[in-house]
Amino acid sequence: MVCLFCHPNVKECSILYTYRPLNEPDLELICGFPQTPEELFYMSPRSSFPLTPQQVMDLLENRLEPTVIVEASTERPVAYANFYDVKDASTWLGNVIVAPDHRGKGASKSTASNDDATGENEIRGEQPASQLP
Repeated sequence: MVCLFCHPNVKECSILYTYRPLNEPDLELICGFPQTPEELFYMSPRSSFPLTPQQVMDLLENRLEPTVIVEASTERPVAYANFYDVKDASTWLGNVIVAPDHRGKGASKSTASNDDATGENEIRGEQPASQLP
């Protein structure tokens, strides 16, 4: 099978990804994704290492569409991102982090592709994501 989300040098991939909204039970797992203070800095410069569920929730105050990329076969979250600074027809992708065991396997590319598919109309006018399902 050819995976469209993998690195260009990867010809075949057995990992398929899908996405869904962030749920409260995901928080502990996502907090383990940044392995060092430097990795956490690139995800969230204002957060303190180690990342905590409360820090993630605090980040959502002015963010939209908190999203997890999940490995389709296990439904295990393997990446996280959200949107911010929505203006006119553009927005920024923020707080992006990938689980250490899925780095280089196409999960973050899947994040960007799925966020593009989410569409401007779903993002515009949404309430900040300070409450999770």
